[in-house]
Amino acid sequence: MADEITVAVVLNRKEAIPDDPDDRATEYLSDHEANELIVGFREAGFRTRYYEGEHAFVSAVMDQGGKIGAAGRSIVYNLAQSGTGPGRKSMIPAFCALNDIPTCNSNAYAVSLVRHKLHVHALLRRFELPTPDTWSFTAHSGWLMGQAPPKGEILIAKAAYEAASVGLDQESVGVLSATYERMLAAKSSSLGQPMVVQRLISGREFETPVVEIDGRFRALGPVGITLDGDDRLDDRILAYDSVAHDGYGFAPGTVEAPLGGRLRTAAAKTCEVLGVNGFARVDFRVPDNGDARVIDVATSPHVVHHSSYWATFEHAGWSHPEMLACMIAVNGNRLGWLET
Repeated sequence: MADEITVAVVLNRKEAIPDDPDDRATEYLSDHEANELIVGFREAGFRTRYYEGEHAFVSAVMDQGGKIGAAGRSIVYNLAQSGTGPGRKSMIPAFCALNDIPTCNSNAYAVSLVRHKLHVHALLRRFELPTPDTWSFTAHSGWLMGQAPPKGEILIAKAAYEAASVGLDQESVGVLSATYERMLAAKSSSLGQPMVVQRLISGREFETPVVEIDGRFRALGPVGITLDGDDRLDDRILAYDSVAHDGYGFAPGTVEAPLGGRLRTAAAKTCEVLGVNGFARVDFRVPDNGDARVIDVATSPHVVHHSSYWATFEHAGWSHPEMLACMIAVNGNRLGWLET
């Protein structure tokens, strides 16, 4: 039934925006990556429309009386996140909900929630899911509630509302000191948001795709992250430079069975607690003793060729268009489009 469905792809392209002094463009897609998605959907048989950012999509829908404008069924796949600050990726799901337009992504609340690292940590801790010890620092008020990390811990500082390693560099890793706090204040000021500080987990890193079907979350095989071909990261991190230039790799099928089972269980429970839909992803750091910790969650994980999602499906023998068809089918099932 793919030829009865129009997929509206809304995204930001790196080449279509001016130079970003805060380097947020690493969250956008290259022309090559955008083309991979559009071609992939079309090869899977879907009618596909492309919109350059939120303004183009909203204007087009309003011009067409609150509809995408195609005959048959339509669904929106949103990757756009223009602007700055919390909740900026929720504009399209909120607009679509207002106009009764189905989306592949989670609802506006879940999208905003998951992009707030401190709140994600607090919720997961409430439900006894494993996360690193976490604190929050802002340039104007210092440590939230006066709670600072203990001295001597190796820490990593992340921008509270960002993904794709925005603001993350080698200076982000260190121990509590006056110098480290000055770095936190500078980053908080330049990015205009709190810095979430966590205990750095030395070891391996895994990205775990999760698929929601009929309200149940099924975690796929965890994918090891490699730097210079090595999946033993120890204290190394996926800094901005590595992410911006795809300077890292994937190792699907390499996690040992007991650990893989624990990661899949924790990933599925994480998505249930946060209330996401469709395709999602949960990232872990795992020390040598196997005591894994959730370090990030994505409601719209990349599904281009350079992604852990594609690495998982490719490892299982699927084609890229088949993976994209799976994403639409999962959401079509939720919307009652599929007969069983």
